[in-house]
Amino acid sequence: MQIENWKVKEDLKYDSNNFWVAIEGQQALIGLTDYGQWVIGDILYIEIGKEGATLQKGESFGSVESGKWVGNLIAPVSGRVLACNNTAVDDPHKIQADPYGTGWLIKVALATDKEVSALLNCAAYVEFVKEQVKNAA
Repeated sequence: MQIENWKVKEDLKYDSNNFWVAIEGQQALIGLTDYGQWVIGDILYIEIGKEGATLQKGESFGSVESGKWVGNLIAPVSGRVLACNNTAVDDPHKIQADPYGTGWLIKVALATDKEVSALLNCAAYVEFVKEQVKNAA
């Protein structure tokens, strides 16, 4: 699916902090959405937590810096970090070049299924982005 210049994948879940979540059994792969990385701007530096760290939904798991913005990466789900994409940390432009592929950020062992059901589906995220674009105009 496409919203203006941004791709939104139909088989993923989303949150209002512009993260996508790919559910694989009791694990989740997490990354910034195409729209989310565009809002941030040219990503110069990214820091993410370490493998084995415990995440709490709504809390920071790292930070991102662009030419116009510095902010926290907010966990869309709770769980234990199984893997960090150090390739994306070493070359943050991978996040912008392929946000749904090689630009993923972390892989998490989910603490609960309840949080997954609270995430947005593709259609709801598309409406969310449309509203954000409308409010920014």
